Amino acid sequence: MATNQLCKKTLPNEAILSTYKEQAGAEAGFKFIKDDTFEVDSIFLKKPGRISALMVVMTLCLMVYSFAQYFLRQELISRNETLPTQSGRENQKPSMKWIYRLFHGVHVLHLELDGSLISKVINIDALRQRIIGYFGSLACSIYEVPCQNL
Repeated sequence: MATNQLCKKTLPNEAILSTYKEQAGAEAGFKFIKDDTFEVDSIFLKKPGRISALMVVMTLCLMVYSFAQYFLRQELISRNETLPTQSGRENQKPSMKWIYRLFHGVHVLHLELDGSLISKVINIDALRQRIIGYFGSLACSIYEVPCQNL
């Protein structure tokens, strides 16, 4: 590692090392933004203002993603619980990408019965219900599931 700051009082070796290690989080965020899931490569923007707007939206997505992942992991640690990973092992640090993938089959079904519109969230199994419960009573009400984890 190298730095232009030569004064060890201004920037001690420990600070250089910790700053270097913090880069991994930022790089993981950019990897997330460049992921094929977003299909950003299929968006063609020419105007700088629109490119900037897209970056604002992508940064907001990354912020929500990071917060949700942090919050879920803290809930799992505080309750001493785990969730299954892609390989089936139990883990207290699942990625939100995996959690989002678990929710791909969840849909909102809209039915019209006797002139009134009824909406129902479908395909919520026990695991998904448990994950929703970690996010609190508001999440439970949105997904129309009882909160058993509170």
